[in-house]
Formats: sequence, structure tokens, C-alpha cells
Amino acid sequence: MYKLIAPTLLILASSIVAAESYNRIGNTVFGSDGSTHQIIGNTIFSSDGTTHQRIGNTTFSSDGTTHQQIGNTTFSSDGKVCNKIGSSTFCN
Repeated sequence: MYKLIAPTLLILASSIVAAESYNRIGNTVFGSDGSTHQIIGNTIFSSDGTTHQRIGNTTFSSDGTTHQQIGNTTFSSDGKVCNKIGSSTFCN
């Protein structure tokens, strides 16, 4: 079973990296698009002026999008899907 899963993950990760990625160091998140995000408690302040409030597994953004986390995958109301691997997150 490992041999079937590994190629799928490699294909998925390589296609996701091309879109955008985020790397968390402490309470700061750096985006591949040049954005930065500061995490204070359950609130995230983004360099583009948006704020994000996390309540349970759901995050509500000031731009109107919502994000639902299930395990290491997050589904956004704008159609974006993100996968967390270690301290990095990769989105399509």
C-alpha cells in the first residue's frame, strides 16, 4: 500500500508547490507570494490588511472567505485546497 500512496503524494505536492506555499517560523508565516502573517492567539493578521479569526476547525476571514480544516487539509470557500506538511503549507 505504501507504494501506491507515495507516487500520488509526490504528484500532488509537486503540483501544489507551483501555486503558492507558506512556511511558519514561530508565530510568523511567510508566503511564497511575499506575504507575511502574524499569529496572535486565534487571530491572524496578514500583510494585505486582512484578519482571520479561528474558532475550532473553522477560520473566518475579513475578506468574506471561510476555511474548514479537516486533519492536515484545509478547504476554503473560494475553492482553494491547502495541505500541511510539517511547518509548510502548500495550496492549489
